[in-house]
Amino acid sequence: MQAQGSGRFTAIWDVTYDLDLPVCDMAVTVSMFLSTDSGASYPNPCAAVTGDVGAGVLPGTGKSIVWDAGADPGLSSATAGCG
Repeated sequence: MQAQGSGRFTAIWDVTYDLDLPVCDMAVTVSMFLSTDSGASYPNPCAAVTGDVGAGVLPGTGKSIVWDAGADPGLSSATAGCG
């Protein structure tokens, strides 16, 4: 997975990933979660996402998710107290 934004406080993040499954036509559910502890846990679901995310995502390369972190309703409470 790769994520790219224009800086630490960027609101829009473009995430690309490849989805390789043993059954090539099997649809899956893809979700994104936010970690505020350097990846030790991922308790915060990202809600403001579009693209190859949610139910019915098929395997393939170059999948894309756009995350509008600035519009994500859970982001401000999830990052409160982060330094």
